[in-house]
Amino acid sequence: MNEAVQLARKSDLVIFVAGDNREVETEGSDRKAITLPMGQDELVKALTAANPNIVTVLVTGGPLDLRVVDQASPAILVSWFNGTEGGNALADVLLGKISPSGKLPFTFPVRLEDSPAYSLKVYPQGEHRKQDDIFVNLVDKKDAEQESGPTADYAEGIFVGYRWYDAKQVPVEYPFGHGLSYTTFDYADLQAKADDRNLHVELNLSNTGKQNGEEVVQIYASRPNSNIKRPSKELKGFQRVSLQAGETKAVKMQIPIEKLRYWDEAANGWKVEPGIVVVQVGSSSQDIRLSQATEI
Repeated sequence: MNEAVQLARKSDLVIFVAGDNREVETEGSDRKAITLPMGQDELVKALTAANPNIVTVLVTGGPLDLRVVDQASPAILVSWFNGTEGGNALADVLLGKISPSGKLPFTFPVRLEDSPAYSLKVYPQGEHRKQDDIFVNLVDKKDAEQESGPTADYAEGIFVGYRWYDAKQVPVEYPFGHGLSYTTFDYADLQAKADDRNLHVELNLSNTGKQNGEEVVQIYASRPNSNIKRPSKELKGFQRVSLQAGETKAVKMQIPIEKLRYWDEAANGWKVEPGIVVVQVGSSSQDIRLSQATEI
C-alpha cells in the first residue's frame, strides 16, 4: 500500500483496478459476501487521500458492495471479465475514443443483506443435499448422484431481480439498466397506443452533449389498477440507438400484446388482463423519463 500511495502522489491520474477474479467468483459455488476482497476498500481510501483524481475499474461478473468506492472515486467503470482484447477496449473507453454505452443487467444492492436471497433467508445456507445430476446422467447413461452445495430457491416468486427492490422499496446502489455515457440524452414526445396485436411506442431521442454516443432506450409497463399480484413495473422492450452529437432520432418499438400477459394459477395458463397499461420509458429501471397510459 505504501508503494501505491507514493506512486499516486507523483501521478496526474490514478487508475485503480479493483474487483475479484474467477477463483473468487466461479462456477459451482457462490460468494458468501459481495465486499471487495483483500483490503481493496482500505487501499482505495488511501489512494484517494493521496490523489483524488482517481478512476476505478471494476473487474467482476456480479454485484459488489461499492459503498466505499462510491465515496472515494469520482468515476467508476465496470469492465466485467473481458477476453484477450479487453485491454484495448478498456483503453479506448478510458481515453475517450469511444463513449461507454453498457447498461447493468442486474441491480447492485447497497449491501448483501438487501438482496432477496439473503432477506428471505434462502442463502447462505448450512445444509447440504444430495441431488441428481442430469448432465452426468446424459453422459454416463445411468443414474448418478453428486454431492452439491446449498440450494437457493427463488422464494421471492415473481419479484425476481429489480422487481424485488421496487416492491420492497429498498434503496439500491445502482439499479438494473443503469449506465452512464460521455454525453447526455433527452427523451421527448412519447406516444403509446395499443391495437389487438401490439403495443406501439414512439418517442424522440436527442443527443444533447458534444460527443457521439449510444443510448439503450428501455420500455417498462405497469398495471396500476390491476387486481392481480404483479410487479410495479416490468421491462417489456429495449432498443440501442446510435446518435451523433446534437442529433435527434425517432425511436419506434412494437411490443406484442402477449408480452403483457400474466400467469393465471387457477386456469393454469397465460392470460391478458384488459385495462389500463402505463408505458414508462427511461434510461434505467429507476430513471424513468416519460410515461403515458393506454388501454388494452
